[in-house]
Amino acid sequence: MENELVAIETAGWHALSTGPEEATAYYSETLARQPVVLLTNGMRITDRQQIVDSMGGPPWTAFEILESREDYLGPDVGVLTYKVRADRDGTPYTALLSSVYARENGAWKLAVHQHTPFEEQQLQGRELGRRSNPLRNERLQIRHTAARQRFPAGDPRLFGHVDGVGHGNGHSA
Repeated sequence: MENELVAIETAGWHALSTGPEEATAYYSETLARQPVVLLTNGMRITDRQQIVDSMGGPPWTAFEILESREDYLGPDVGVLTYKVRADRDGTPYTALLSSVYARENGAWKLAVHQHTPFEEQQLQGRELGRRSNPLRNERLQIRHTAARQRFPAGDPRLFGHVDGVGHGNGHSA
């Protein structure tokens, strides 16, 4: 189902914006049996109850999910990546987030969650994933041009596309 993971993640942000009881109740239900959370300060938390308890902090006063993308690694594993702009009592927060969901007993459960904070102006005018190294960009442009000369348009070897979809695995369907 399209946007299924975005809906789950949005419900989590709503719970985090409502209050500590709602947030801990939501994540108690939504977390996988063996979750991993990677925090901005370099902490890695794998204790499920510790993760649930950590969700009971002060609520967010506002949030906005932007540029969400869902990818499925199979029928029971999905990856959601997105950018968030949020505010907690006048303190803005922007981050790139990734969440890995796995089905447990038929329901999506949050297995891995990670935040990478950034200053909003760091990404203005740039696409995500691009680097500002001009020499590297020049080398990539040269490789791109050489690949286009070597393989005709639509060739599945060009950038790992198969059947017009960028699978990146180079295998035919």
